Formats: sequence, structure tokens, C-alpha cells
Amino acid sequence: MSIFALGRTGHAARLGALGGLFVVVTLGRAAGVAAATDPRFFGTYCGTGHVSVVVKFLFFFSQRRTVDVAVRASVKHTLGSGDVGLLTGDGTAAAEEKTIPFVLAGRVEGAGQSTIAVTASGYDRISGSAVLQGDGDHLIVFGTGRSFTLSKTGCGNEAPTVALSMRGGASTDCRASQTIEATVSDRQDPVFSPEQLVWTIDGVEVGIGRTLTRELLPGSRITLTATDSGGLIGQASVVAPTRNCPPDQPIILSPAAGASFYAGQIIEFQGRASDPNEGDLGGASLTWRSGNETIGSGAELQTVLPAGSHSLVLEARDAQGLTSSSRPRQITVRPQPKGNEPPRVRIVQPSGIASVTPPTCVTLVAEAVDHEEGPLGAGQVRWTRTLDLPTAERTEVIGTGSRVTSCHYPRITQPVWAVFTVTATDRFGLEASDSVRVRIYPIGPSRGGT
Repeated sequence: MSIFALGRTGHAARLGALGGLFVVVTLGRAAGVAAATDPRFFGTYCGTGHVSVVVKFLFFFSQRRTVDVAVRASVKHTLGSGDVGLLTGDGTAAAEEKTIPFVLAGRVEGAGQSTIAVTASGYDRISGSAVLQGDGDHLIVFGTGRSFTLSKTGCGNEAPTVALSMRGGASTDCRASQTIEATVSDRQDPVFSPEQLVWTIDGVEVGIGRTLTRELLPGSRITLTATDSGGLIGQASVVAPTRNCPPDQPIILSPAAGASFYAGQIIEFQGRASDPNEGDLGGASLTWRSGNETIGSGAELQTVLPAGSHSLVLEARDAQGLTSSSRPRQITVRPQPKGNEPPRVRIVQPSGIASVTPPTCVTLVAEAVDHEEGPLGAGQVRWTRTLDLPTAERTEVIGTGSRVTSCHYPRITQPVWAVFTVTATDRFGLEASDSVRVRIYPIGPSRGGT
């Protein structure tokens, strides 16, 4: 017997009215829409509509009449294979003192669209089509040329109310974690499970439950979505306060650690620093110091230093006056010997900032000449490599002579700077150095900027 067969007597007519409803209540697939998920389908829907039926009397006389039908359906949403949204549930359809229980099953085919087949004992299995509105409340269902509207609020339920507060108030400490607490109240559900309370930051899910603790970027929007047992949703949002963060620790690129120079020799300083709020820093925001003495400012600087040992520090200062300092770097400036000039050395390859991904090698070429001795031999030219690793700097000798190749690097998970330094020494012990920096990338991920 078909669930939408029409009856011949008053009692059968009531069954026919309910059967006609089942054609309407089925949810259907939108043609050409790829399978998807839409948790908004979860909930309990109610609605009352009119169904037109034909009632036959004495086998030859018939009359068309309108019957009021009340529907209540509970729908669950779960993830199936391939992250497809699956719908299951049950409900009842009632008219003229007759109630038919039914079960349903289907899947989500797109945002607000799904397929559902409805089955009731003693009736044929049927299916149709439907659309869930953008408010997540009203469900308009279609079938056999008719439409029927159900809603979650039609069951007498009300959406939960949500309020958010920051524990201890909004912190201005840039590095401090913030704890946000939610207060949720609902007339129907006195208790909410953690899975019913979902946190998002700028639209990305980050946690569940009544509290969220994490570092918050200034200006990010934190939202809690509470879903009650009837599928109604309540939300509240807060915006993370604007907090000034100190600059990240500056990095000295040159001179190399342990480098040696002579009094009067021009020394090239290079460094970099960035600020979470302002981006890359330069100019007067960067200050070079040797001990308590200020050397100069800027990302690049050329100057001379007096003879002695120098502990170099690069300090970064943001617009609000917060500062951070690099790790100290030790260099030596020796007195200028009388009657002898230090050698001259220059790196000719690579000619500027370069980058490499292991196992590719870096080939380095230098020219080293002394005024008294002429071109210096292999034993008078020494190369070192300094890696600016996240935990510490590592400096090692990689070869001698005017030409060397560097092929082996420690395993890294993020790009690092390598500073290659060549030092030329004449027979009297006078030295001169030159450096070049190369960006080393880890094997695998795509490169970032240099």
C-alpha cells in the first residue's frame, strides 16, 4: 500500500491525508550539487500545514476537503565517509486524531540542501526535495508540486543566550595568554556539553567548552556558538584588545662572530629586526652598541672602531618605546702595526645575497692581496661559516684558499641565515676580512622571502 494512497471512507481518508503529507515532508537532492556538510540541519522541526485530499463515499460519490496536519521531526547530522554530512532522524505526522510515526535518512548535498528518504510502517518508501534557509531555522520542503515549511522555533523552543567575558579583564601583556569565559542560558537545556559550545577565531574553529585560553592577536574576533538540543543557535563575539608587542630579537648578520680587524679599518655592520605591530624596522629604530658606547644606527652601517675587544649588540626600538636586543657578538680590533699594511680581501662570488636549498652547494671565491707580499697563498686565506640557528649561533672553519665549496648543513626546519667570512693574514699577522650572507632553506617546503 502506498503511503500516499487516498481512502474510501472517513477513517481511510485520514490516512490518505497523512500519506499526502509524507510526499511533502521528504527532502531532496539539488541536481549537480557536490556532496558537502552542513551541521545546521541538526535540530527538531515543527510545522502545521494544509493537505488537500479526496474522500469517496459509497464507491461513487467523492468530495475534496482540506485537512490540517502537524509534523514534528528530529534530525541528527553526522560525518560519513569522505566527510559527507549524513542525516538521520524520526518524527510524527498527525491529523484528525491519527498519528503516523516515521523515520528518515539522507545526506547533505550542498549548503542548505540535502536528500532524505522517509519510511513509515505499512507505507512505501518515498523521497523528495528541500532547502534550509540562511537563518538555520526554517526548512522549506518540496514534493509532488507542493511545499511545506517547518521550523525549529515552531516547536516552542528559543535560542540560547550567550555572554562572553575575559577572565581578569583584557590583558595588555603582549605575550600573555587570555582566558575567555562563556555564560550560556537556555530555557529548554539547563546543561550544555562541551561539543555544543564551539569557539572560532576569525571563522576558524579553535576549541570547545565554556572557556578558551590562548594568545590572541590584536584585533582578532573570538566567537562562541552554542547549539541547543533543538538545533537553535546562540552566538556572542569579542574582539581581542590592541596590545603593543616589543620587537622580535634583532639578528646581527655581520661582522662575523670572532672576526678580527685593525684600527682604522672600515668595518661593515649589517643587521635586521622586525616588530609584530610595525613590521620590518630600520633607520633610527636600530641602534648599534659596543659595550655602553653607541656606534651608529640603521640596518647597515660602515665605521671604524678603536683597538680592543668589542661586544657588539643591535638594539631595536618600536614607535611606543619598547626595545629588544640581539645576542652579543664578540670581535677584536688590533693596533695598526708600523711599517706594514694589512692585506686587502674581497669576496667576488657570490656577489650579493644568495639562497640555497641543500644538497645544493655554495661556491665561494675571494681575492686576497697584500701590499708587501702580493697575492696571498692558500695557507693565508681562511673561510668560516656562521649559522644563525634558532637556539644559538654556530661558527666553524670550512676551508682555506681563494676558492672553497660549502655543501653540508645541519638539519633545519625553517630558513636560517649563513654568514660566510674570508680572512686574509699576511706574514706579520695583519688580517683583513670580508663577509657575504646566504639564506639556507630546509628541504621540502616552498621558499619564503630572502
